[in-house]
Amino acid sequence: MRKLLFLIMAVFLFAENRAGINLTNYSIELPASYQFQKNFYVDGTFIYNKDRDNFFRAGILTKGDFIDVDMENTKFSLGLEFVGKGNSNALSVGAGVEKLQLMKYIVFYRLKAFYSPAVLCFGDDNKFYELRAESGVKVIKTANVLVGYRKIYNLDSLFYVGAEVNF
Repeated sequence: MRKLLFLIMAVFLFAENRAGINLTNYSIELPASYQFQKNFYVDGTFIYNKDRDNFFRAGILTKGDFIDVDMENTKFSLGLEFVGKGNSNALSVGAGVEKLQLMKYIVFYRLKAFYSPAVLCFGDDNKFYELRAESGVKVIKTANVLVGYRKIYNLDSLFYVGAEVNF
């Protein structure tokens, strides 16, 4: 339990852009994102699972507007991540999209998919993928609440609720 509390504190102390917590009945997820140049981010997550292997991912993403397409308040991302759980590690590539909708409240939608073929997997697994969909509301200038669904190969497939703090 002390390790988990230390990880929570580290995420919130060192993430200058976004840090959060996502909860399920079986796991606690600690995502963080740090912008180190104009359109480049270091992105990471640690998932503590009660009854399964813990999971981590760390990678570099680039985010921006799609060239020659006028989609207001929409950002696309491409990235490369290193993922690990138990005796398996992989280098995965992926893409995502984030859409803001300006209504009475600021609402956002995020979709993300990452994949590793066998040639980029090391250890027990011969492939890896992560699929994720989130929707949330900005409740104050620096905080969001969200609900989401994630499917991580050989780990879990479930809904979660969460909160994010923006720095």
